[in-house]
Amino acid sequence: MTCKRIISSLLMPICIFFSATAKTSAGTAALATDYVGANIIYRDDSVIDSTRFSSPALRTVWSYLRRQTSKWDTSVSNLPSTSEGIEVEYAKHDKSSTRVTDMIIYTIPEGYSGDIMINATEDIFRTIGGIYQPGEQVSLTIRIINNSDNQYAYASDTFIISTENYSQYTLASSSDAYGFDGSPVLLGHTTKRSGNTAIAALYEINSTSDLTQQQIRDTSLSPLLKELGYENGIQDLDLYYLDFYNKKYNLSAKKLEDFPDQVILELFSGENLREVETCTQVAALGYNWFYNRLLSAVPDNQKYSDESTEYTIGSYMRSETSYEDYCQAAFSDIATNTYTLQPIHLHFNKTYMGDAYRDINLNLCIGFQLKQQ
Repeated sequence: MTCKRIISSLLMPICIFFSATAKTSAGTAALATDYVGANIIYRDDSVIDSTRFSSPALRTVWSYLRRQTSKWDTSVSNLPSTSEGIEVEYAKHDKSSTRVTDMIIYTIPEGYSGDIMINATEDIFRTIGGIYQPGEQVSLTIRIINNSDNQYAYASDTFIISTENYSQYTLASSSDAYGFDGSPVLLGHTTKRSGNTAIAALYEINSTSDLTQQQIRDTSLSPLLKELGYENGIQDLDLYYLDFYNKKYNLSAKKLEDFPDQVILELFSGENLREVETCTQVAALGYNWFYNRLLSAVPDNQKYSDESTEYTIGSYMRSETSYEDYCQAAFSDIATNTYTLQPIHLHFNKTYMGDAYRDINLNLCIGFQLKQQ
């Protein structure tokens, strides 16, 4: 049975886990050790020294210069923290009850005065941690309780659903990839390398299930790629994928993201042997694909389909869709009372989420402003 787990913590909060068999939850510290260990191995690997610098600063410059533009390009929304003095509490749903929506409750206390910023990012992760199967959803809503003597109203066009540049908050290691949002992709947000059909073909193996962990490592793949004329070894893995899948399906893609959905699914659906992806372009595709194809934030009264991209996180960031009408309806007139936003359903795409998304952490930011009237 395929399973997926989501674990909440402060800076690397949500972990989506695929496995052929159910596994017990691992602590956040254990996961972090796993990522760092993999990172040290890759950085010290002599095979990769020719394409990756030992200096973090030089590596950052090198990887940023190699960054490709994407059809999904946009920028993150760096929201300030929730206004000081605003109280917050959480109401997690009880699966045995009829209420299935997690709730974040912000209280404007007595005597409070001034405009209010709400940054729900950390609160989301404290609320929705859990274990989810591919195709499941987690539902979330936000409630405002006004105990002050002032009246408030939602500030138009301030509701944000976005990714965020987590590298500014944490010392956690990052990969060499940059995402569609312009931020470096942390190792915790990086896909695992898929033992896919393209890699199996390098070894003349018919079934991807026969690939071993050693065979998908940089130390094994880099020499093979160089023998085929890919001068940068593992950092040209994306070029090899382009050549392989273009030939296999008679396509003419110039970038990995140009492939049809089914081809990208095949690229990410091979054996997952827990090797973090180190090719910057493949890692960037994995990150970009997740927020523009696999994760959607759907309003309560809207239908959702795995084939749709209308409510993906990236679509909100590019202003292709918004939650504006729901915010106006819920928070346009906040007097001394309780006001609740229509639930947001976070959907994890069942059709197109390949096994490479094992142990990735979710990057999600939600926030808005209230004006004192």
